[in-house]
Amino acid sequence: MRYMLGNIVIYLNYVILVAIIVGGIALVVASSKKHEHK
Repeated sequence: MRYMLGNIVIYLNYVILVAIIVGGIALVVASSKKHEHK
C-alpha cells in the first residue's frame, strides 16, 4: 500500500511539472503572438 502511495505522489509531481512547462510554453507563444500583431 505504501509503495502504491509513493508511485501516486511521484506521478502527481510529474503531472505538476509537465503542467508548469506547458503553461510556460503557452505564455511564451501567447506573448510572441501579441508582439507580431503590434
